[in-house]
Parts: sequence; structure tokens; C-alpha cells
Amino acid sequence: MLLFGALIFVSVGCVRSQSIEPELVQTRLAQAWMTPQHTIWDIDWPAIPLSGPLTVETWRAGSRYRYEILETTAPALAGQTFVFDGQQRWLYNRFEPNTSLTSGVTALSPVSDAFDTITDLLETPSQTASETVTHINGEPAQKIALIFPDGDSLAVWLHLETKLVLQAQFIVDGQHGLLTARQVEVLPDDPSSLLFSVKEWPENVK
Repeated sequence: MLLFGALIFVSVGCVRSQSIEPELVQTRLAQAWMTPQHTIWDIDWPAIPLSGPLTVETWRAGSRYRYEILETTAPALAGQTFVFDGQQRWLYNRFEPNTSLTSGVTALSPVSDAFDTITDLLETPSQTASETVTHINGEPAQKIALIFPDGDSLAVWLHLETKLVLQAQFIVDGQHGLLTARQVEVLPDDPSSLLFSVKEWPENVK
């Protein structure tokens, strides 16, 4: 497990940025982004209607995922949990056990929006790509920067050994977003199905 209490970017020992083949590196980034993983993300996206960043714990394996909001300045989002088992999505608040599940929801904004933005960028052909070897909290990391024809951009920092995403920064339509991993680990090949289930929830689905 990789733990990062505060990710501090250190420029000492950085290698000069060099151009790389965009198509090849985007394939590599997409694989890293979709690696089955358990991550705690800090999301800072000034364009979203919140007064500050939020923290979300995520589990992802293939098409399945579970998002639990841990910290937020928006009271309505505190405790919100969004689960997709590969076929159906549910939303509930884990701090309110007397409330019902809500099925049929398609997103947990702004968490889903941030993740979808990065996924969409990785699926969009970029114009240029460059890489730089740097350090994050003393750990060696690879920064890959993509520039798109419309002026959008995406920068992703990968741990050199695990190839897991430690940070992602995007600019889309002039809006800046930053996702920083407090903690990240690879999920086992066959993660517990309970992670992506709501069977333990006591109430009926709305």
C-alpha cells in the first residue's frame, strides 16, 4: 500500500521533459487509470459548486466501482455512497441507515464528473505528449503531459514501480481540476463482491 499524507512535488533530480508518441502513452495511461484499485482521492475542482475540495474513497474493478465521500464542505454530500455492480447503480447515505436506497441514478456529482473527465480525455486523441521523471514525497514518479487540439490538457503522475496514478491534473474548457491520491493500492484479482453490493442495506429500494 502506498500512503501519502501530503503529496509534495520535489523538483530535485528531475529529468528534462522529452516528447513521446501520444497514442502509445495514452494507451499506457488508460491501463494505469483502469487498474483495479482502492484509492482515497482529494478532488479540488474550483468550477464545481462547492466551497472547497472533497475527499472520496474509491474501489474500482473493471466496470464495477464504489465511491464513498469522506470529507466535504457540502453537508448534502457527507456520507453519500455510490455503488455500481456492473449492471445496476445505487445511491445511499451510509450515515443515515433509516433511509432507503435509490436505484437508477447515473452519477454522484462531482466525483463521477471528475473521473469521467479524465477517462474522456484519455479516450481523446492528443496532439502532443511529453514525459518527465520527477519525485513525489521522495518516491520516483513519471509525469506524463498530454495536450489536445482544442487546448485542453491532462497531466498524470505515475509511480515508477507500481505504475499507479498518484495525481492527475486537467484543464477542460478553461476549468482546472486536480485529483491527488492520499492512499492507493492494487485490489486483488478477485475482490470481494460485497464491495460492489448493497445487500447489507436494511431498507427497500425506492
